[in-house]
Amino acid sequence: MNKRVPVPVNPPHPGRRRFLKGTVAAGALLGANLSGFGTSFASSGPQGGPVTLMDPGSQQKFVNPLPIPPRIYATSDSPLTIPIGATAQWMGLVDAQGTQLRTPVYGLGVAGQFTTPGPTIIARQNETVHVNWQNQLPDDRPHLLPVDTGMHIPDVNSPDGQFSAQKPVVIHLHGGHSEAESDGNPLAWYTQGYQSTGPEFAKQEYQYDNTQEAMGAWYHDHTVGMTRLNVHAGLHGMYLIKDDNEQRLIDNDILPSDHHMIDISITDALFDDQGQLYYPGWHGQPINPITQKAIQDSWPNPSILDEFFGNFILVNGMVWPKMDVEANKYRFRLLNASSSRTYVLEFENKMPFYQLGSDGGFLDKPVQLTQLVISPAERMDVLVDFTQAAGSQIILRNHGPEIPFRGFVDPADPANATKLVYNEDGERSISDGHGGLAPIASPDNTGVIMRFDVAEASDAIPAQAAQFTETVPLRTPYQPIARDNVAVVRQLIVYPQDDDLGRELNLLGTPESGSVFFMDPVTENVALNTTEVWEVYNATASGHPIHVHQVQFEVIDRQEFDWEFTPREQPLMNTGRTFEGATIELQGVKGDRVLPQPNEQGRKDTVIALPGQVTRIIAHFDLPGEYVWHCHIITHEDYDMMRKFVVT
Repeated sequence: MNKRVPVPVNPPHPGRRRFLKGTVAAGALLGANLSGFGTSFASSGPQGGPVTLMDPGSQQKFVNPLPIPPRIYATSDSPLTIPIGATAQWMGLVDAQGTQLRTPVYGLGVAGQFTTPGPTIIARQNETVHVNWQNQLPDDRPHLLPVDTGMHIPDVNSPDGQFSAQKPVVIHLHGGHSEAESDGNPLAWYTQGYQSTGPEFAKQEYQYDNTQEAMGAWYHDHTVGMTRLNVHAGLHGMYLIKDDNEQRLIDNDILPSDHHMIDISITDALFDDQGQLYYPGWHGQPINPITQKAIQDSWPNPSILDEFFGNFILVNGMVWPKMDVEANKYRFRLLNASSSRTYVLEFENKMPFYQLGSDGGFLDKPVQLTQLVISPAERMDVLVDFTQAAGSQIILRNHGPEIPFRGFVDPADPANATKLVYNEDGERSISDGHGGLAPIASPDNTGVIMRFDVAEASDAIPAQAAQFTETVPLRTPYQPIARDNVAVVRQLIVYPQDDDLGRELNLLGTPESGSVFFMDPVTENVALNTTEVWEVYNATASGHPIHVHQVQFEVIDRQEFDWEFTPREQPLMNTGRTFEGATIELQGVKGDRVLPQPNEQGRKDTVIALPGQVTRIIAHFDLPGEYVWHCHIITHEDYDMMRKFVVT
C-alpha cells in the first residue's frame, strides 16, 4: 500500500404535481470539530419535540465574508485520505441577542477540521489520484436528518430505525470518467471502519484517472435511498481538473490566475430557531413553508417528500454572504448543490458576464450572458469583469422558480435563446390567474444569493480585462461526438406516478418496460466502445436534471411530443404492496427541433429534460462495468428515479 503523505493545502483566499396532457407542449476555514452536539442535536430527529422554524427575515444579509473552501492539490504520488465526520459549523446565523448559532452538519476533513462544503480537490489531466473517503461519522447518535426506513435504503443494523449507530456513505465523483469500482455506486456504501458494506462494495481506495480536459466536477454522497439526506447534511465539495490549455489561457492573461478563481457552491436550507438544519419528514412538525405539502397520517413516520426547497440561501456554507473583490476580472466556478432548486442568476445591475465552460470543460468560445440557468448538479465556469463597476456594490439575484424548473426556451422563438418562459403569457412571475405556472423566488430571501463589494479602481488592473469578448478562442476547435456511427437510439421515459399512499413517485423506464424501479432488470445494456443516442421523453409537469454517470455527453436538441398514458397495477419495489404504475405509448413528435442553448453546446453530464419534450443526447461509452443514470432532484433519485446501465 502506498505510504500516506501530508496533503498540500493552500491558504484561504482573502478577501404533488400531475402529468401533462399528451398535447401540452471568504475568509477562514469553516467549522470546528466537536465531540458532541448536546441535547438539542436531534431537534428534527426521532427525539425531537416541537420545532419552531427560523424566519429568514431575522438574519442580516451581506454581513459575513464568503468562505473559500480549502484547496488540496492532488498528485499521483500522494494518495489522499479524506475523513468524513460530524461537526458544528457557523453558517452566519445569530439569535435575537446576536450570539452566533453553530449548526450541526456532516463535513469532510482537511487540516484537522471538518467543513461543508468540503475541500476543493485540484488534479492534473491524466494524472491518477487515489482517494480513501474515510467514514468517521459518529455511532452514538441518530442520523442528523429523518430517515424514511420504508424505502430502499442500506441494510444496516439500526435499533431505532434511524441509523443511531452505523451510518452509511459512499462518495461519487460527479463528472468523473471513473472506473465502475470507483464510481460511487449507490449500493457500494460502507459504514465506519467498514463494519457493514453494501452488496456492490468493491474497494476502499478509489482511483480517479482524470482523463478529461480541464473541467469542474464535484463529489458528493450517493448512498441508496439516503443521498438527499447526506448531501443536505453537508457531504459535497468541488473537484477541478487542470490541463496545459488552461494554463496557457492563464499565462496569456486570457483567464485570471487561480488566486482570482473562486469556488461558489449554492445551496438552500431551512433552519429551526436554534440554527439547526430542519428537514421536514416527521409527523407533527412544521411543513415546508415553500412547498406547503403536509405529511399525511397514513404516511410513514418519518416520510420522504417529493421535493425540498429552503427559504435560506447559502454560498459555500454561509447564508447570504458578501465578497470583497478588486475592480478586476474574476473566474467563478459555480455549482448548484441544491436538492431541487434551479437558479436563474442575474446581477442586479444587469451586468453582462461570460460563460467559459459547463460540466465537461471549456466551450469553444465564451458566451456572453446577462442571465444564467443552472439546475441541480450543473456546473458553470464564468468570467465576471468588475472593471467598470469600481466602487460599487452588486447583488447577485435569483429569478428561478419555487418549484422544479419548467422551461426556458420558447419553441416559437428559438432564436431568442435566453428567453425564459414560466407562464403562458411569457411573464416571469405569477400573473392574475392567467397561466401562472411557477411562483418566482422571493426578492427578500430566495431571490438573493450574495453581494460583491467592488474596490476602487487601481493601476493593477490588466489591460486585457476590458477587452475580453466572445471571439476569444478557449480551446482547439471542438471535435463533436461522431454521429455517423450511432449503434443504438434508446427511447427512455420519465413516468409520473403516485405510490399507494398518495406520495409523488417519479419513475424512469422505456416504452416496452413501462415504469420501473432502480432494482428492476436492466434495460440499458450498452456495448463497450459504442456511441448511443438517448432520447429522454418527459411526460411529467416538471423539468428533471438528468445525469448519466461515466460519460460526458452532448445535447442534440429538444422537441415536443405526443403520447398515450395507460395506468397499470404493478408491485411497489419489494414491499409486497402494489400501486398504479403506467405504460406510455409514444405517438410522435411535433413542432420544430429546438437546438441547445449556446452555453449547452459543449460537453455535459447533466441536462434539464423539459416537460412535454424529448431531450436528445449523444454519448460514447468507453469504460466497462455497471453505472447508473438518474434525476438529480435528489429527492426524486432516492425514491426511486434511478436506473442501472451496464457497459459490456
